[in-house]
Amino acid sequence: MIKTKLGVAIMDISKAKARYNELKTEQKIDFLIRFSHALTIVGRECYDFGGTGVEHPKSLRYINEMQHRIMGAAMQLRGKGPDEDARNLVIELMLKHENALLRARSGWAFEYSISAVTSR
Repeated sequence: MIKTKLGVAIMDISKAKARYNELKTEQKIDFLIRFSHALTIVGRECYDFGGTGVEHPKSLRYINEMQHRIMGAAMQLRGKGPDEDARNLVIELMLKHENALLRARSGWAFEYSISAVTSR
């Protein structure tokens, strides 16, 4: 993690890619599932929990798109694995956002998920 002037943590994407690519196939699948689940927590910040409105629709759509691609990558790993370019694209999609808050929350989800997979 790198701290910006404002104290917002951002992930070093090349280091995140390296950490992901070091995982074994089963660990990658577990990581992707955990990351997708963690994004549901991040997504809850986009709407009034218990209400009917969405306060941050653009962020919620982006989270949904991330989950779609992350789960697609997990399904590909169950069959024939995606090539390195596809794996790296998933990591960039996870961590490269214009929205600083979403970028920080995605960084949290990445760390949470990779720690759970590598600490066993």
